[in-house]
Amino acid sequence: MTHKIVEVHEATFEEQIEKSLAPVVLVFYAPWCGPCRLMKETLEEFAAAHPRVTVARVNGDENPGLAQRYAVFAVPTTVFLFAGRTKGRRSGCRTSASSWTRRSPCWAWKRYKNNPEGT
Repeated sequence: MTHKIVEVHEATFEEQIEKSLAPVVLVFYAPWCGPCRLMKETLEEFAAAHPRVTVARVNGDENPGLAQRYAVFAVPTTVFLFAGRTKGRRSGCRTSASSWTRRSPCWAWKRYKNNPEGT
């Protein structure tokens, strides 16, 4: 089963990402970027393994305001968000979905995984 990866634009960012109660993996990419294309399968694998996490992609070329806001200077760049705040980031291609959770700089992943209701 393929889990949906949300394609985000500047106009929809606030509603889809900033107001999300779930942790968000936000990947900045470009269609001309070879490593970005390779990561799409990894994103799908990650989304399947973590259905309660929002997995989203932003085309940095089409959404320069978001790229500037998150100080994205190279693609692919992955930003980890929780409750609308940046909790970590990584630049470069990830070829294994486990590499995001195994060494995630985002403390919120374990906290959310163990207690998704926040109680």
